[in-house]
Amino acid sequence: NGVSVAGIYHHPLSGKWVAQTGLGAFLWQSERTATVNATRYTRKNDGISPVLQAGLSYQITPKVLLEGSIQHFFMPDEAIDRVAVGVAIGF
Repeated sequence: NGVSVAGIYHHPLSGKWVAQTGLGAFLWQSERTATVNATRYTRKNDGISPVLQAGLSYQITPKVLLEGSIQHFFMPDEAIDRVAVGVAIGF
């Protein structure tokens, strides 16, 4: 489990399209448990890892955006990729 923070730059493209790029950090903790020959082993780790983000959004109306993004977390033993698609509504 963990929490991430990122700074994101929005770059207008042609028409209603906007590209986004970001850089941040992921503060995390993990716990893994394995049982081998009836002996239980637990490994706990924590740390801070860099995060990169890239995305694209399309302005449907002046207050509604359709967004998609991918984040890459540079974890020590395994990299994690997260894909998100959503709608942002302004008030």
